[in-house]
Amino acid sequence: MLDDTKDVLVEYYADWCGHCKSLAPHYEQLAQEVEGIEDLVIAKMLGTDNETSLLHVSGYPTLNFYPKNGGQPTRVMGRDYDSIKLWLNQNSEAYQAANTKTEL
Repeated sequence: MLDDTKDVLVEYYADWCGHCKSLAPHYEQLAQEVEGIEDLVIAKMLGTDNETSLLHVSGYPTLNFYPKNGGQPTRVMGRDYDSIKLWLNQNSEAYQAANTKTEL
């Protein structure tokens, strides 16, 4: 199911959700930026058509972060590029490591 060798950020969304549509360009921008980080996966899952035992989704969009090595999943509250990027910078080891390499 999830690759526990990678940090994984998943957006659970609904096609009809206005908030999901507003988030989409921000999430796409983030996915493009982190494309080269091998230990970080940015994913989307259509929550209305798929069921998962990982999470009970009570609203859309729901962003959940699953840290590598099977750490505790965390809900991400950001809804725009800058806030999600800041959250990753504070919570994703893979994102932090990639940014440290670029700064050197």
